[in-house]
Amino acid sequence: MQMFKTAFGLCVEGDLQEIIHVLSSPENSPVKSIFLVTSFSLTFVLRPRHSEDNKTKVLQYMSYNSEELASSNSSDDDDHIKYYDDNAALPIYYSGRNRGLDVDEIVNILLSPDLATSQKVATEKPVAVSRSVAFVLDIRHFKDVKDVLADSLGVWTSTGTKTAYCIQDNSRFIMTNANNYGNDDDIFKIERRFFKHKVEQDVKKNLTVIKNRDGSPHHYCYLQYQFTSGEKKIKPQPHGNASVSTRPFKPSEASTKTRLKQLVQTSTPKAAVDLLLEEKGGIENISSAGEFARDRQQAANFRRGVKEKANRVSSSCPDPLVAVMDKCKMEQRDPKLVFIREISSAPELLVVLATNYQLAEVKRFCTNPSRFSVLGVDVTFNIGEFYVCLTTYRDLMLKTKAGIHPVMLGPILLHQRKLFSSYHSLPSTMIRLDPDLRGVLAFGTDGEIALSQAFESCFPFALHLLCDMHMEDTITSKLRELRIRGSDSQQYMSDIFGQRNEASSKKSLVESSSREEFVKRLEA
Repeated sequence: MQMFKTAFGLCVEGDLQEIIHVLSSPENSPVKSIFLVTSFSLTFVLRPRHSEDNKTKVLQYMSYNSEELASSNSSDDDDHIKYYDDNAALPIYYSGRNRGLDVDEIVNILLSPDLATSQKVATEKPVAVSRSVAFVLDIRHFKDVKDVLADSLGVWTSTGTKTAYCIQDNSRFIMTNANNYGNDDDIFKIERRFFKHKVEQDVKKNLTVIKNRDGSPHHYCYLQYQFTSGEKKIKPQPHGNASVSTRPFKPSEASTKTRLKQLVQTSTPKAAVDLLLEEKGGIENISSAGEFARDRQQAANFRRGVKEKANRVSSSCPDPLVAVMDKCKMEQRDPKLVFIREISSAPELLVVLATNYQLAEVKRFCTNPSRFSVLGVDVTFNIGEFYVCLTTYRDLMLKTKAGIHPVMLGPILLHQRKLFSSYHSLPSTMIRLDPDLRGVLAFGTDGEIALSQAFESCFPFALHLLCDMHMEDTITSKLRELRIRGSDSQQYMSDIFGQRNEASSKKSLVESSSREEFVKRLEA
């Protein structure tokens, strides 16, 4: 272990603060255990296998810096990369290990900044594995991370899942709890799934996937096979669900099943199977059984399942168009309480929602030249088959405890397509209900062209602004992708958007009023 600086005879009892991990040592090692502890700098303390007085005795005191942590987790035989079945796209990370790695060991492997250049990242999934081996796979080469589980080895039984969390502190990764998930840019969720082979009970595998704060998977996953009784070839057996079938079961990839379910909605089972094969580029481009439908019966089963689901939904749920039209008619009895303003059923279902109070407040705060609020417009999420386009404004008569004007909800549009004609129905309906709303002075969007053009056509005097929140999210995501974090990331955000405190006199790039001023601030 070249990275360690060994110092004999040092007293370390006073430095130790907390044992955070224990690593087992090899049987032929003179050391019983290795304890990873925290002190003023991280240290390793080695303890003897036997001592004459049966008391713990420190043999060596070894320190290392945090940058060396990633390299300490490098795989076996770093100088000689081995490939499974001589496949250059399938480098082996570990070989011959029956012990599963601890979660913090896997975290330091998958999140190591040196992993991408280590040449030990696989871009194809392993199939027909026959010995204890582990892989680090780049999930960007798979349509679904669960595709790596379709390994042509027959039926696996799930034996459990485990979830853990960690945060990044400079170049260290520290385990934490679920309460912090979603509150920190540098927190990661670790999901581990464990399996045992249905026939060969001594064969196990586990898959570890790391997810970012927004739920998106990290670039790499860890897949390990454990053959505790030694190397063996596994012959897939029938699944067991079909009483008459004797054909070996080979599971399909998750992405293959998803696509096949989509195809059977508009095609016969035979046509769906043929289309799937055509999309794959023909049988010569199929590298494993999981990439293709098992047979026509699988497609037929999916088609039957889709129809049964559709029948259940249609029988249990009323027609949404009929329901919303009935609600609209009921509201017309009292014009003061109207919320559903307009319904269009073709070529798409459109519903405009707005109260009299919302329309009056938008007019009050968004059309006064002496003091006005920007009308925010954002397509935020899907509800079933519908998009929801929200408008917001700030109530300039109120202030929160933080001293800012609160954001209020304005008129809403439910729609099915993201077209100019779809978005146009919202501002045009607002103006039809109150022509003075044509005088809206500014509106902000996330930059979607169809959305901005629709509002520009209805609000001719309005200035179109880009939403700073969306710009911040976009830039923050790009900085994280480039692994720019901490103070460096904060400096970029400060230069672009300015300081959060009002006492700062530094002007940001977004506050530039001209191209010349922007260039001047950029070069300052």
